[in-house]
Parts: sequence; C-alpha cells; structure tokens
Amino acid sequence: MLGCVNGAAPVGSVEMLWRKSRGDTVDELKKRQDVPGLVKAFAGAEGEAAGDVLAELADTACVPLLLEALKQGGESDLRNRTAVLLRRMGPPAVHAAARWVADHDDESESARDVLLRIGIRAPDMVAELLRETDADTRAVSVEVLVKLGAIAEDAVVALLADPAISTQNAAAEVIGRSDMTSVDPLIARLDKPNVRVQAVVSRELKRFGESAIAPLLDVLQSPDEKAAAQASDILVELGAPVVEPVLALLNSEAGHAAHVQVAAIHILGRMGDVRATD
Repeated sequence: MLGCVNGAAPVGSVEMLWRKSRGDTVDELKKRQDVPGLVKAFAGAEGEAAGDVLAELADTACVPLLLEALKQGGESDLRNRTAVLLRRMGPPAVHAAARWVADHDDESESARDVLLRIGIRAPDMVAELLRETDADTRAVSVEVLVKLGAIAEDAVVALLADPAISTQNAAAEVIGRSDMTSVDPLIARLDKPNVRVQAVVSRELKRFGESAIAPLLDVLQSPDEKAAAQASDILVELGAPVVEPVLALLNSEAGHAAHVQVAAIHILGRMGDVRATD
C-alpha cells in the first residue's frame, strides 16, 4: 500500500501525497507508517532517523517519492544518502528505481546518478537488473553498467551464462560497449551457443591481442569441441604472433594428444604456414 496516512491509503499524484504529510516527528510518522511524510523528513533535517525507518519498512512505495524529491533539489549529499538507503532496502528497491528511471527518461538525471552510486558499491545489484523481463529496465541497467566499466565486469560476465537469452544479450551489450580488463572471464564463456554472445566474446578476446594467446591455447587442449573450435577461429585471426606458440604446443607433451595435433595443424594450415604439413 502506498504510504498509509492515518490508516487510509492516499490516492492521486505525488504532489497530493506530499500535501497529506503533516510534518510530524519521525516517531509519529513511523507509528502511522506515513511513507510520504518519512520521505519528506529524509530529505530534510531528520534524514538519518527517517532513513532508518524507511529501510526498516522496506516499502518500495517510497522509491518514486525519493526520486521525485531529488528533482526538487538533488544535491550530491541527498543523492548519496538516497543511494545508500535504496541499497539497504535491497534489490526490490533498486528495481523500482530503475523502473522509475525508465518511465521518466526526460527527467531522471539525478535518479540515474543514484543508480550509478549504488553500482559503485554494489555492482551485483545493478547487474541483476539485466535479468528483468522488461526491456526498458534492462536498458537502464545496461547504461549504468557501461558507465561502471571494470567495477561491474565480473558481475556482467557471469550473466553471459544465464539461462535466459534476453539476459545473455543484455550482458553482451554491456561488454560490447565497455573495455574489458580481464581475459579469463571471457575465456570461460567460449562455449556459449548464443551467437551474439560468441561474437562479443570473440571480439573482446581479439582486442586483448597477444595476451589472449596462452589462455586460448589452453582452451584448444580442452575436450570441449565447441569452445576449442571458437578458440581456434580467434587464434587464426590474431595472426602471426600465434605461429610460434602453436608450434611450441605441438612439440610439447600436451601436443601428443590427437585432438590437439589436429587443432594446431588446422590453425597453421589456415594461416598458410608450410610447417602445418611437416
């Protein structure tokens, strides 16, 4: 229920809800579970006490009111306190904030900043929004996660393994618009059947250049045929720097395995290296 005032559910606009609040003490507002009044107190002098009550109530009905309050004067301190409060309230509150941003695109600069501040401290909470069925909410999450960059990297890459294709695609979009800083999480996703995910992972691994060669050669030795085939394609596209490491693999103990020999010779052959027939 959206903020009981004297036991009755208020109706109408946000402005009407504000007018119904009587500016009582936080204790009195808590007794009545007056959410609009508590939000008003949170934005004022009794912010800490009101925030504790709102976090305890965990009523997501306060989220639109909190974000509306930012429009009235969203200075940095209030934005930061709002981000902390929403984090304390948990994922449902973060979802409600993202949904509000999606619905108020032209007037949500302060609210977007709140989501960014949440992500800096708790990137997993923002990354989880990529699982949402609502495309607009996912789009808000993508935008915030791209800004977070390396801070949210692990959380986003993990969602490439999500069973929902829409989540995989949203995570792939974040990665595609970001600059990944670690090879290993991408290597772990080489076996995904999702074509969009494969394309993003391949492109990012190619961007790493020579530093991706060793982990890709490790994949080449794995029994996972799909992952090994994708690793082989990427190695070919990395070009000349791959030749010597592939030859070294062939001459190693691991290179005695039939599937490794076939893969290595195939790579050298596609690159036009005559030693593939030696």
